[in-house]
Parts: sequence; structure tokens; C-alpha cells
Amino acid sequence: LAGGTANVWAKESRAGRDPRKAMRAIVGGERRRVDLGRAGERYFLLMAGVGLDAAIIPGVGARLKRRLGAAAYIVAGVRTLFRYRGRRVSLRIDGEAQEREMYWLLAGNTRSYGGIVNITHRAVITDGLLDVGIMARGGVWRLASDLARLLLRRHDRSPNIAFVRAGAIDIETPGIPVQVDGEPLGETPLRVEAAPAALTVIVPRGARLALFGER
Repeated sequence: LAGGTANVWAKESRAGRDPRKAMRAIVGGERRRVDLGRAGERYFLLMAGVGLDAAIIPGVGARLKRRLGAAAYIVAGVRTLFRYRGRRVSLRIDGEAQEREMYWLLAGNTRSYGGIVNITHRAVITDGLLDVGIMARGGVWRLASDLARLLLRRHDRSPNIAFVRAGAIDIETPGIPVQVDGEPLGETPLRVEAAPAALTVIVPRGARLALFGER
């Protein structure tokens, strides 16, 4: 039943916001087995963020969320953009060691970010993998360019963002903030990995859901 700030899963599963319709979908729906993500010992359904968005979350208070809903994260984000800095980090992606600049890493088990845009737009919740986007650098103009590409659904062509699919990502560099499903989860170092077929969900019967790889 939709009850959060953005109700992302309700939107992606087409459960809807109306509790009566959602209850009918539960009673008459069909069960599907889906993946979860896991950040350390914490499981998540939607996504984990390392860097920028995790730095934003502490500035989103309950009062601001009540007044603005999902837009509260945008307001807090603008404040954070001018002071947050990326770092050069050590990563392992499915065991392969890498050194790279990282402003923001987003590991998506699902597609919709905040119920507003599809950043990890190719994620399939039954493939046993996470869709990972790694933004190298920040800065107002670079972020504005990437946002324009995102709104045009061309952000996977950005030279500032690398997309990979992976079963596990190890962020070895310490001290970078982490969030899972919109809640803070401390700092790196941290392993973020897929937990295949870990959860049973109920979705509206007969629904063709892009998130399940259906057209």
C-alpha cells in the first residue's frame, strides 16, 4: 500500500496510490519472485546511492517532506550541490579492481529514481544483477548537461557517466556517505550486491511491467 514520500514501488508495480485499488490488486494479483539489493547487511528494494544523494538526505527533514513531498529532495539537493566534492576511489566491480573519479554511484535494482526519472533505465528486477551508474565529476554546468541528457533519455551517452551491470560492487575508499531506499546507511567501505530472487511480491494480475523485462 502506497504510504511513503514518493511511493516509487507502487508506481513501478502499477499498484497505484488509491488504497482500495491496491487492496483489490493484492487480493486478485499474482505473485512474482524478484531480486533485492544488499548494502552490507541491509537489504533494499529500489536502489543504493554512494556519494551525492547520500550527502543530500540528512538535509531533508520531516517537515520539508510533508510540505513538498518528493520535491523536498530537490530543494535539499540544490543546497548540497555547491559544497559536495567527488573523490578518486578504489572500486571492485565483480572482482575487477578499478581506480576512478567518483562523484556519485547509483546501484539500481529498479528503474525509477524518486518516482520522477528513470536513471537506471535498463534495470530488470529478475536478472540477478544491479544496474550501476557512476558519475565521475560534479560541478553546476556538468550536472546541468547531464540533467538535460536525462530528461531527453540520453544520459547513457554522457561522457561523465559510466553504466555497468554487476552482481557486486565493492567501494573500498572510506568515508563516502551511503543511502539505501532514501535512508542513510553510514559510510564506505561497503559491498553493494544483488540478492537474486530474494523476495516475493504481488503485482496486478496481467500487468505487463517493463521492470520485469516485459513489453
